[in-house]
Amino acid sequence: MHMRPPSKKNALACASLAAMLILFAGQSAHAATWALLDSLPPLPDQKEWDAAIEQSPKDLDPKSAASRRLVMEAEMGFAKALRYGHVREIFEHYIAPNYIQYNPNVEPGREGIIHSFEAGVSPPVIKAKPGETPPKNSAIPTVVVAQGDYVALVFEIHLPDPADNSKTYIYNPVTIFRVENGQIVEHWGGSPKAAK
Repeated sequence: MHMRPPSKKNALACASLAAMLILFAGQSAHAATWALLDSLPPLPDQKEWDAAIEQSPKDLDPKSAASRRLVMEAEMGFAKALRYGHVREIFEHYIAPNYIQYNPNVEPGREGIIHSFEAGVSPPVIKAKPGETPPKNSAIPTVVVAQGDYVALVFEIHLPDPADNSKTYIYNPVTIFRVENGQIVEHWGGSPKAAK
């Protein structure tokens, strides 16, 4: 039996079919992560999260708006991962395999940040003294700036004043993300190197 090599037309059709299958597999994985996130209980401040994600300056170009939304949804996903688990699934959804982390306290790459969160790394929790109202520390950023692939977040954290433990002060950490192809590929932020 003699077989002819595939024509250019057939080869293009096969390539198109393969591309559609890859796209479908990616969309299925994306849908599975959304189903997972939707199945997790809401965060205590879920309404504030939803409002923060939807709030976007009207003058943002489409690329900046998409980057902003992705990073805000990722931040909410990370907050849910810390609270309810499923760290690996959520982080693999939002963070690219070639992820670069500029934090000396976290091992490099996507596996480093996954391990960090699986180990229970979280923002500081300030416990109120009897009769005091605990300061509100939310994972929701107070300022979000997006330009193209870059998104900067500013947070507000209340910490005990080292000079007077009866008082707190506001600390505003800044973190910056770079987005590429619908995932986070770089992150700048963190604190000075901690003692081990």
